[in-house]
Amino acid sequence: INKAVEASAKSRREKARNNPKNVFFWQFCINWQKKNGKFTAMTDFQPIADELNSLGQTTATGLPFTKNRVRAAYQNLSNFMI
Repeated sequence: INKAVEASAKSRREKARNNPKNVFFWQFCINWQKKNGKFTAMTDFQPIADELNSLGQTTATGLPFTKNRVRAAYQNLSNFMI
């Protein structure tokens, strides 16, 4: 990987890590797992999406949460939020 690509990726990760919507989402997921158990391949993400939507939360790009968006956001953020 060349240095420019690596620097760009690092910048995107840092921006995502500091995005207030992502920070809220990540903390919400941590709290959800404390109450309901760790996410697994069998986790139904729809109740999580429903609760986030009921709180008026949206994704980092401003979209409403769906079960697929919750799963994808969690998987993507888990690479660098820990």
